[in-house]
Amino acid sequence: MKFLIALAIIVGGVVLASAFAALLRRRLSKAGGDSPLAQAAGPLSSLVFWLLVAVAIIAAVSVSSPDMLRPIPADLIRYLPQVMVAGLFLIAGRVLGVMLATAVIQAARRATGEEPASLGKIISAVITALSVILALAQLGIDTAILQLLIAGVVFALALSSALLVGLGGQQVARELAAGRATRGALKVGHTVEVGENYGTIERLHPTQVEIRRLDGRSVLINYTEFMNTPIVVENLGSTEG
Repeated sequence: MKFLIALAIIVGGVVLASAFAALLRRRLSKAGGDSPLAQAAGPLSSLVFWLLVAVAIIAAVSVSSPDMLRPIPADLIRYLPQVMVAGLFLIAGRVLGVMLATAVIQAARRATGEEPASLGKIISAVITALSVILALAQLGIDTAILQLLIAGVVFALALSSALLVGLGGQQVARELAAGRATRGALKVGHTVEVGENYGTIERLHPTQVEIRRLDGRSVLINYTEFMNTPIVVENLGSTEG
């Protein structure tokens, strides 16, 4: 009989935890996809879910085997604040990682006209890994090996990113120089023909020209293509080669 009651408590606790976590996730997600509350919705709802499940398990054990819980209260009271702080570290790391990644991607987009999504993922992963180390240290777990592994991964990512930035920076520099050289002859609203692309200039980006083709699709063409291939610019009925 006690076993059935304990089982019912666990099942009910899981159902209640799932409903409460889902409700919390929906409420926080309404704040907007880029807001800190929305970014914390997933980690915070997961933390609440597992805390409620843990409470249900403890309640079930207290019904089926009360003697097992006698030494727990003192240990639980001493350890629970550490668990809460570790959970907050994970949530804060997730939110901070997303915020920093978003800021870096937006800054790179404004500077180059391109969106380095991979760089944002690397930054978010590094911040999340650091928050995991802090959380484990808060729980009293030895993180020396984990720190060495993460340091190696971060070093490898930093080295690969530096190589990508160095090699990609040369291409960006070429596009910026070509843009400065050709931008005086290109204006928004001009009709241009570059190779197989024919359409109207919609926007001049730092490294690319956005053209609306006759079929309604937009294409991005690097400035170096304007330098390396013959182009035709039409404006108000006049044609320039």
